[in-house]
Amino acid sequence: MPSPLPPRPLRPIVQIGALCAIFSIFSTTAASAAEPAYYLPDSVAQKSAVFRSAAELSGPAFEARNKQLDKTGAGLRRLDLAVALLGDEASAELRAWTLDTRRQATGEGMRLQRHLDLLQDDYAQTFGAAVDRAAATVAKGRALKACEAPPRPIGMPGSGKPPCPGVDLSADLAAAIDNDPVLKAKITELNALPWPEVSSPSRSWPIIPLTGATGWINLGAAAEALIPERIKLRQAVLEQQLAPLEARIAAGDAAALAEAQKHRAAYDQALAGDGRALKAALKVSIEKTKGAPAVGICPSGPALGGCAGPDLTREVLGLLKDNKTWEKASSDLRGD
Repeated sequence: MPSPLPPRPLRPIVQIGALCAIFSIFSTTAASAAEPAYYLPDSVAQKSAVFRSAAELSGPAFEARNKQLDKTGAGLRRLDLAVALLGDEASAELRAWTLDTRRQATGEGMRLQRHLDLLQDDYAQTFGAAVDRAAATVAKGRALKACEAPPRPIGMPGSGKPPCPGVDLSADLAAAIDNDPVLKAKITELNALPWPEVSSPSRSWPIIPLTGATGWINLGAAAEALIPERIKLRQAVLEQQLAPLEARIAAGDAAALAEAQKHRAAYDQALAGDGRALKAALKVSIEKTKGAPAVGICPSGPALGGCAGPDLTREVLGLLKDNKTWEKASSDLRGD
C-alpha cells in the first residue's frame, strides 16, 4: 500500500553561508567600568583567516552534495508524477525502484543535514571559546560586548556614526583568535571530519510507445508543462483531505490511516485518468503535426537515467505551443 501522503520535495537544507551567523550568538563581556568597547560579529568572521578557512573548506563539500540532492529531488518529483499518471502501465519494478530511490535520497538528505547541524554547533562552540579566551587580552580592561545593532543604510542621517558606543575591536579580536593554537588545532580536527556521501541514482527504462519508440518525452516534465493546473488541483485536494488526519495518523490511529489511504487511492485513480487523457491528446496532436518526431513516453528523466534513445521532450513541447490540435484535444484537461 503506497503512503497516503503525496510525494513531497526533499527537506531543504540550511546553506553553509549560515556559518557567518555563528558569531552572532556570542555576547562576550569583560566587565569593567572603563571605556566601553564592542566587536561586530560579521566583521570578526570576515577578518579571521581561520574562520574563512573553515567556511572555504566546508562550503564546497556541502554545496556539491546539496546540488546532487536537489537534482535527484527534482527528478523524483517528476518520476512520482509519471508513475501516478501511468496507472496500471507503471510496472511493479518501476514503482519499487521509485520508492526505494526516494527513501534513499531522503535518508541521505537527513544525514547531510545532521552532519551540517553538528558541524555548525561545533564551529560555534569552538570559535566562541576562542573569543572568550581572547576577550580579556584584547579588551585591556574595557567592557567588551558583541554589537547587535543593524547597520545604517549608506547616506542616511547618522550613517557615519559607530553602530555601538565605544571602540570597535573587531580587527583586534580577529587577529587574536587567529593566533590561538587551541582554535587552530580544533578547527583542523573539525575540517578533517568526513562528510556523508550522496549517491547519484540512475537507471534507464524501456520506452512506452506512443507514436513510436525511438525517441521519448519525459511524461512527468510534459505534464508539469502542459497541464500544471490540473496537477496542482489534484495535489491540493489530497492535501486538504489529509491535513485533518495527520495528527491522528502520527498518534497511530488505524482508522485515520485507513481513511487517508482511501483518499490516496482516489488521488492515484484520478491522476491515472488524467494520464490516459494526456497520452491520447499527445498522440493525436503529434500525429497531426507536420514534422513532429515519432516518440514514446519515458517515466523518468535525464536526472535519473531516462530511457534509451534521444530525449525529445523539449522539441515536442515546442511543437505543441499554440498548436490548435493540441488545444482542442486537451481542452478538458486544461479546463478550457
